[in-house]
Amino acid sequence: MKKIVFTKVRSRLGLLNPAWKEKENKFGVEEGPDEVLSKEFLDSFVNHEVIEYNFVSPKEIKDTEHYKKTLLNDYRQLDKAVSAKVSKNCISVFVGGDHSIAFGNLLQTVTNHNVETTGYIHFDTHPDLNSFETSVTGNFHGIWLRPFFGKSGYEEMDKMVKYKIEPNNAVFIGNLDAEEAELNFLRQNKIKIFQVDKLKEAKAELKEMVEKLDHIHISFDMDIFNSKIVDATTCPSPRGLFEKDVMPLLKVLSYSDSLSIDLVEVIPNKDKDGKVVKLAQKILNTLLQNV
Repeated sequence: MKKIVFTKVRSRLGLLNPAWKEKENKFGVEEGPDEVLSKEFLDSFVNHEVIEYNFVSPKEIKDTEHYKKTLLNDYRQLDKAVSAKVSKNCISVFVGGDHSIAFGNLLQTVTNHNVETTGYIHFDTHPDLNSFETSVTGNFHGIWLRPFFGKSGYEEMDKMVKYKIEPNNAVFIGNLDAEEAELNFLRQNKIKIFQVDKLKEAKAELKEMVEKLDHIHISFDMDIFNSKIVDATTCPSPRGLFEKDVMPLLKVLSYSDSLSIDLVEVIPNKDKDGKVVKLAQKILNTLLQNV
């Protein structure tokens, strides 16, 4: 039985400013890890370990340069803490926090696994592929993934990513609501996108990836879901998917022999009846059901 290393990353540092199309900042996403990875939930896994890391608060940021340097320092420290515990023989699960915390887990993936035989699956309404130059908000929340495919516009952060994801091994799933620069980047790199009308094809694609690739990294943002069922998240999506759309895909991915997982963007203080936390736990349980 593989060991699961859960990392609680309490952070909203990726959200220095209001998220794209949002009028104001939302607070509390940094509390998501403690609610999703509750003692009761963790106790259901026999062979596991928990790492905890707290990011600097956005309130402490003075300007853009300070923001970049703070991000760099926090991710270096996080990488140091996680590298001591995570190896290619375990399952690394990061729970945030805003989506940018996934930078730390994906960094572990591309370091510990052969990128030529590693798949990347992005469940999200947003691609998170802006650069610092193209981002409307300047939030790392929408930039964090870019260094794994190209350049983010911050050289020191890009240097942390020594190995890039192969575009032909990447799949984006969700009804994308993206800035034009992100869509252009996806087109230029010929990265596969599956929206709600192509989920049958997505299932077949994922099955093929599980069969041919040695490792699969899954980055799951709760705002992929329709705002009717998930409103306790940073960017609720009126065009999002439903549970019936997503769960069959996760079951396919659960058969991979080697997984790493991000689960992000739960805001507990907006989840009045706890349904979003429960759904987040269900997603993790589904992906980990064959461990």
